[in-house]
Amino acid sequence: MTHHENQKNPDNSFIFFILSAVKISLISALILALSDWRLGSLNSDMTARIYITFLAAYLGLSLILGIISAVIVKWIKKTDKNLVTFHRLFFVLLFYVSAFVYANLKLTGWLNLGNLRSIAINAGLIAASIVLYILCKRIKGTGVLFKDTVQTALTMLFVFPALALYNHFFLHYQSPPESKMTVVLSLFWIVFLPCLLIGLRLTLHSLLSKTFSSLKIQSAAVLTIAFALFLLMPFALRFPDTSSAKMMEYQSSDNSVKKTNVILIVLDTARRDNFSCYGYHRETTPNIDAFAEDGILFTNFIATGPWTLPTHASLFTGMYSSKHGAHHSDQHEEGIPLSDENTTLAEMLADNGYYNGAIVSNYAILGTQSNIHQGFHYYLIQASQFQNFFWGLICKEAGLLHKILQNRFFQLNFYKLSSEINTYTLNWLNRYNNDPFFLFINYMEPHKGANYLPDGYDKLYGFSWERWDRETVSQKEMEKIIRFERDVSPEHLQAEYDWMDCKVHYLDHYVGELMSSLKNLNLYDESMIIIMSDHGELFGEHNSFSHTEDLYNELIRVPLIIKYPKSVNRKGKIHKYIQTVDLMPEILSVLDLPVPEGIQGQPIGVADHKIISELFRSNLHPITKLYPERYYRDLKSIISTEHFKYIQSTNDRSELFDLNTDSLEFFNIISKMPSKAAFMDKQIQKWLNSFEPVKRGDSKQQKMDKNLKRKLKALGYIQ
Repeated sequence: MTHHENQKNPDNSFIFFILSAVKISLISALILALSDWRLGSLNSDMTARIYITFLAAYLGLSLILGIISAVIVKWIKKTDKNLVTFHRLFFVLLFYVSAFVYANLKLTGWLNLGNLRSIAINAGLIAASIVLYILCKRIKGTGVLFKDTVQTALTMLFVFPALALYNHFFLHYQSPPESKMTVVLSLFWIVFLPCLLIGLRLTLHSLLSKTFSSLKIQSAAVLTIAFALFLLMPFALRFPDTSSAKMMEYQSSDNSVKKTNVILIVLDTARRDNFSCYGYHRETTPNIDAFAEDGILFTNFIATGPWTLPTHASLFTGMYSSKHGAHHSDQHEEGIPLSDENTTLAEMLADNGYYNGAIVSNYAILGTQSNIHQGFHYYLIQASQFQNFFWGLICKEAGLLHKILQNRFFQLNFYKLSSEINTYTLNWLNRYNNDPFFLFINYMEPHKGANYLPDGYDKLYGFSWERWDRETVSQKEMEKIIRFERDVSPEHLQAEYDWMDCKVHYLDHYVGELMSSLKNLNLYDESMIIIMSDHGELFGEHNSFSHTEDLYNELIRVPLIIKYPKSVNRKGKIHKYIQTVDLMPEILSVLDLPVPEGIQGQPIGVADHKIISELFRSNLHPITKLYPERYYRDLKSIISTEHFKYIQSTNDRSELFDLNTDSLEFFNIISKMPSKAAFMDKQIQKWLNSFEPVKRGDSKQQKMDKNLKRKLKALGYIQ
């Protein structure tokens, strides 16, 4: 072909194709990034920097697919309508890549081709993409959809936001669907929704062509309608349908006798010494302080363990870890799930006419794989928005999630913030406030994974990221600290406290917002409302870090405030030792429901059991692998009525502390008081012999899925 012929037939010029690839790539990148932006506007954890990054990433992907499409079209060597063929092929490839990522990561796990369901889904997507290309080519009138870049862009404006909407509605939940029918229906919609929208586009074009043909403005009309639908999308989705989170059928109860509602709020990983109501010198928790004035503040609340799974299992069963069985092991990286043989608080309340709901941020530990959700009619648990979008899924599968989250440029969080949790919670309360209800809310700000606070909350209390980078310890320094080769510096501890104070103050604001909403809904006064922490955190005290390997007071002596119904009218402070296991019987006693036999906790007024905390060993944690001589052991602690605390360790490193004179547990006095330690050791053994663990069912525990493993790795729970 001569140069003159190339000028006459630009569709046959390879350079022309490349320029078309660049142009359509830019347009598709804009559409996809804008789709993410409009859906992200439903949530508060997506910043402008993320959308700019998405735009750049989508542009790179679209350029690659555009060039591939151009090469394929030139390789086919068609002599007419090359540009139409190019646009069709590019459109189908981009659709296939998006559907492939969503379907594989949400339904099957990344390229899990050993799974028959995965093979079927991927084969279905390939077949669907081929069918889609044939439809685009054969159906009369579709040629106009791809005759130039503008028409192709209009088609994409319907199809790709629809794909993003599909992800938002059907694939937003972390647990993959268990029902085969759900998988089939999901695949159906992945395959056919874009086709249906193409049909809508054809119909609109046909109608508008007849109506406005004389005015020659049909393209502008279609463009206007498409953009109007696009921009209105978030308003229609402000409170997205979360019906797929429902776990059980529910029948409305006879409400002739008004029952007390129960609202249980867990501030995951919160330490008591960051709360001003516990005497902290900074006013970090003004709203929680005000709440404490309406109820009882417990000064000696002891968690039954130092991490999330066993303490929540104790909270809902009234049993210690040794009995309920949900704790660390060498075989379960995420912990042994709670057995179905346990009867939970939610199950008992459901049997008595309560509607049970849960809005949970800690999806890494409290997902349905933990079986903590048993007894809830509604259990909503979601990751942060970024992790559900296209590039978030890609980063997670590529093992880049931890690095992305730790990069402060992106201002991303591993978990949903309390502002987002409140959106779901208040929506739930507005829908389900007539029947007696039990509502469990889990906030995550104090936990690692909250890397960014909006509205300048990360500039309070003298905190700055420059000082954080300067004072925080490196991995090598951490290794030296846990091996007692050096101590943690006061500057590091202060930086940790300052950042925790920022997060707690942000959380306190939204706890206050929740309380105001409860008052506006007339639910506050006669509800039993509990604010508590499941465990604390170590910043380097005791030459240790995190919260999964020790039983020191920073980890197990945590906040608890209970506001009783106004008719009960209990206020003040209680200094007696109580534990996580006591909350279930306390709730039941306030509701005048029987406390079942076999649980180990007691109503607070009569509680007189031993104060026990437990930690079971696991060789799967990074810190255990780093220093197994110190951390690979079982621990059990007991606190005596004389305020001695004994920590029994299976690696012959047991400790004894006098909390009267050494509340921070600096001085191990076991060598000075061996008889006291021996007596308390026997008390632990006597306690263990007093009960039998709950028997587990015969069903085999499912292996941890790849997505969950990546979540735990990103948080440093496992390697």
